[in-house]
Amino acid sequence: MLFLTIPTANAHPKLLLEIIKNSSLPPEQIILVATKSNLELPGNCIVIEDLGSPNIQRWWNVGIEAAINRGATAVAVLNDDLKIDDETLPLLYAELQRTNATIACPTRPDWGPGHYKKKNVFPYTPVIWGCLWMLNTQYPLRPDTQYVWWFGDSDLDIRARRDHGGIVTANVYYEHFFPGEGTKSSVSLQNQTNVDAQTFENQHKKFLRMSRKTRPRKIFLQTQHFAGRLSNEDSYRSNFYEYVSQEGDCHRDRIVLLEPNKDLHKSLQKIWSSWSNLVIVEDLIADKDSNFFPEDLTTMYIAGSSTPNARQSAFKIDVSRLDPKGEIRESQLRTRSLQSLIDSVSSGAILDTIVFDERIFTFAFVASITHTAREIIAITTTDSESAVVLSAKNLGFHYTGRPWGDAHTSAAFSLKRSHYARILRSKVGHLVSTNVTSRKSSRVEIPTLSAVSIGEVEGLLRVASHKSNSPQPDDYQWAVELDSKSEIQSRVDQCFSLNGVWPISFSYPRRFEMTPNPSELVSSILPRYPYAFDNEEEYLAKYADSYLALTHRKAGWDCLRHVEILASGSIPLMPDASDIPLFSMVHYPKSALEKISETAGELGGRPNLALRQAMRDFFDSYLTTEAMAKYICDTVGIPSSSTVLFVDENLSLQADYMSALTAIGLKEVLGPRCSIHFPVEYLYQDYQGDTEILYGKGFGYTKILDPSLRSQSEREHVHASPTSRIPQGFDYVIVGSAARNPRLTKLILDEYSPEKVVLIHGEDVGPAPVETRKLIATGASVFIRSI
Repeated sequence: MLFLTIPTANAHPKLLLEIIKNSSLPPEQIILVATKSNLELPGNCIVIEDLGSPNIQRWWNVGIEAAINRGATAVAVLNDDLKIDDETLPLLYAELQRTNATIACPTRPDWGPGHYKKKNVFPYTPVIWGCLWMLNTQYPLRPDTQYVWWFGDSDLDIRARRDHGGIVTANVYYEHFFPGEGTKSSVSLQNQTNVDAQTFENQHKKFLRMSRKTRPRKIFLQTQHFAGRLSNEDSYRSNFYEYVSQEGDCHRDRIVLLEPNKDLHKSLQKIWSSWSNLVIVEDLIADKDSNFFPEDLTTMYIAGSSTPNARQSAFKIDVSRLDPKGEIRESQLRTRSLQSLIDSVSSGAILDTIVFDERIFTFAFVASITHTAREIIAITTTDSESAVVLSAKNLGFHYTGRPWGDAHTSAAFSLKRSHYARILRSKVGHLVSTNVTSRKSSRVEIPTLSAVSIGEVEGLLRVASHKSNSPQPDDYQWAVELDSKSEIQSRVDQCFSLNGVWPISFSYPRRFEMTPNPSELVSSILPRYPYAFDNEEEYLAKYADSYLALTHRKAGWDCLRHVEILASGSIPLMPDASDIPLFSMVHYPKSALEKISETAGELGGRPNLALRQAMRDFFDSYLTTEAMAKYICDTVGIPSSSTVLFVDENLSLQADYMSALTAIGLKEVLGPRCSIHFPVEYLYQDYQGDTEILYGKGFGYTKILDPSLRSQSEREHVHASPTSRIPQGFDYVIVGSAARNPRLTKLILDEYSPEKVVLIHGEDVGPAPVETRKLIATGASVFIRSI
C-alpha cells in the first residue's frame, strides 16, 4: 500500500493542495508533517506536528514511520513546492514493485530510465532527487538524521545502491518551483549546509575515492565589486554566474560570494537559485600588505537603497560618486584574512576559481593565497590589464584569455598553459577593438588624447579624500602660489609670436559665493560617472560644498567642468595638470594646478582659506565670460564704444560652449552694441523653451542675459534667415565658430576688411596645421582654444 508524506510549513498552500489532489491517494494515506504550529492544513489528511529544530531527515522519518505503522509498503516523500500529475506517483510505485528496488525517483535529464544498482555506482553520480522520491519499506534503509539540511538524499543514494536493492528511475512529470528557498532565506541553514557537506565527505571519503571518476567538489569564489566601477553589480555577478554555469555542477559545487552589503544578498540568492550550495560572506578581506583593511573592524560607507548601485566601500567617495545626491550611511564590519575565509568554506571541496577586482586587491596578494586554484580571474580596465598581465607573468602564471565581457575588462590566469581557444578569441577581440578605434580615428582624421590613467586618478582620490572624505579640525592646511599676471600674459604673447594665433579658453558667466566650511574634502561629483543633477544651482552648490573637485582632460584639455568648479568656489584637482600643452588652457593657473595635485596626492589635508580666496580672485580676473570678452577686445583693439556683429548661424539650433560663452561675454561688455545676427533666444532670461533638451542640459549658458541687452536688430529680426546678407556698418565682426561656419566666414571676409574680423576656433581638437595657415592667411584675428 502506497502512502505519501510531505514535511510542510505551508509556505505554498495552493501547490500543496494540488499535490494532494493529484496524488491519486485517499486522505488517510497522506501524512503531513507540520514543522510550524497552528498551520491551516488541508482537512482529512493525517497531520503530525514536529516543532523541533529544523532537520529535514527527521521530518522525513516521522512521516515514513507513521506510514509504516499504518501498513504502508511504500512511502512517497515530497516537497510542498512541487507540481505533479495524477500518473506521477502511480508510475513510480509500479516501477518500485516491478523491480523491487529500494528507492524510485524521476529520471535525471542526463540519465535514461533504469534500475541503478551496485554495479552502476562507479563512477559515482547521484541518481536520486531529494524533492521527490519513493521508499520501499521492506528495506531497512532510512534517512540519517546526522544530515540536518543537505546531503541526506546523496547519502540515501549511496546506501540504496551500495547496500540494498538500488534505485529505479522512470520518466514521470513533475516541476520544482522553489529549489533551495529555505536555505537562501536563512544564514544558519546556509552554515548548516557546509557542516552537512563536511559530514558527507568524511563519511563517504573511502567510497568517493574508490569512484575513480568522481571529481572533487569545486569551490568558485568571487570577491566583492569595486564600489566605484561604472558597470553595475548585476553585470559583475551575472557574468560570473554564466561562466560557472558552464564550468561547474549546480548540485555539487560550492559558490562563495564575498559581499559585505546585506542589501544585495537577495539579488545574489536569486541569481544562484538553481544552485544547492551557495555561501555569502559578509566579512571584509584584509590585505595587510597594502593596508587596505588593517583593523579588525573597519568603517564602511553605503549609498542609496538596495539597488545595484548600493555598494559598500571603506572610502566614502567610492560610493558617493555613483549617487552624489544620495544619503550615505556608515556601518562597522569585521575583517579577516583571505586564507581564513578559504579555510572556513573549503571543507570537503577544493578551490577551483577565484575572481577578484584588481581595484580592490593586487594579483600578487590574491595569488599568494590561492596559487593552487585552477584559475585566477581579474576584473580589469583598459588601463590596468597590461599591468595585471605583467604581474601574473612575473609570478609564473600564464594568461589564459578573457573569460567574459568586453575586451580589456577581464583576464584569466593559470599556472598551467590551457584555454588556447579562449586566448585566441581574446587576442582577436582585442585586435578588432583596436582596429575599430583606429578606423574611427582615421575616419574623423583628428588626433585623440590618451585616456587619463584610472589608477593615477584613484590613487589621488584615496589620499586627497581620506576614508571619510570629511574635513577634520586637525587637517593639515596648505597653499601654493598662483600664476602671476605677467606669466599669463607672457604665455599669450609667446603663443602669438610662435603660432600667429591667440589662445582662448572656456569661461563661465555665473559664480557662487564661496562656502566658508565645505563638508567634503573632494567633491563626489566625478568625471565618467552618472550626471545626477537636473538643476544648475544644485549642481554648482554640490561643487561649492567641497574644498577640491576632481577634473581632467576630456575630449580636449580645456573643458567646461574646469570653470564650473572654479565658479562654484572649489579648487580643481587635476591629476594630469603637468601634461597640459604650453598654449592650451593659457588663462588657467596651470603651474598652481600642478602643485595642487602633487600636494593633495602626497600630503592629503586641504587648501587653506587664503588659497581658496586667491583662486576665486583668479577666476574673476581671467575666466568669467566678461573677463574673456574683455581679453578678446583688448587683444584685437576693439574700443568699448564699438559696435560688434556676432555671427554663428548654427548656435540657435545647436549649442556650442565656446560660441555661446563668447556671445554672452560680448553682451556683458558691450551691451546692445553687440548684435547677434542669428538671434539665440536661450541666452536670455525671458526664454520660454525647455533648456534641459539642450546640450549639457543648458548648464552654464542658458537664461543668462537680461532681455534689455538685445540689440535693435535682434528685437526686430528674431528669425533671421541663414541666406540673409551680412549686415553692414558694424565696426567689427566676430565669428563665434569659424570651424562650423565656413560659408559665412567667407562672406564676412568679402564684406569686411580682415583687420575688423575675429575668427574663433573653439573645437575640442585644434585645427590641422594646413587649416591654421588658411585661417591666418585671411588676415583676421584668430583665436584658438586647443593648441
